Amino acid sequence: MSRAVRLSLAVAAATFVLFQGGYVVHAVVLSERWLAVRQALGLRPLEPSASMLGLFALADLGRALLALGIVNAVGARVACPKARALLSGAALWAIAGLLPRLAELPIDVYPAGFLLRCAAYEAPAMVLAAGVIVASSPAPAASCAEEAAVAERELAEV
Repeated sequence: MSRAVRLSLAVAAATFVLFQGGYVVHAVVLSERWLAVRQALGLRPLEPSASMLGLFALADLGRALLALGIVNAVGARVACPKARALLSGAALWAIAGLLPRLAELPIDVYPAGFLLRCAAYEAPAMVLAAGVIVASSPAPAASCAEEAAVAERELAEV
């Protein structure tokens, strides 16, 4: 299978992981809280529509493409797949999960604790999505053990 096909499938799988993760977080875990927040704001409860779900899927595709870029950037420096997945997932979460929530704090529409809880609950799906992309990426030249040995040698030289 060509690299382009493999990465396209990885982005599709990561999009699915992010979409399902968002569903679990917002429609299952936080559904009561979302309802309470909307009622407190005087808004009616949301009824999911095809267009709304399509927009969520499009946003998750954007996050998956961002994850692909982050994985490639991190992969140039980190050979260990587990470390690449964790670092890439953390970077994806910080950029696409935490920062947008922090940007909403000054407008004071949603309670700060609720926004931060939303961001925290999204982290596992983002790390898993980055892991899906790492798993489909070509194997790096060095292993985790080789990378650790190089790091120890560099520290010894300092």
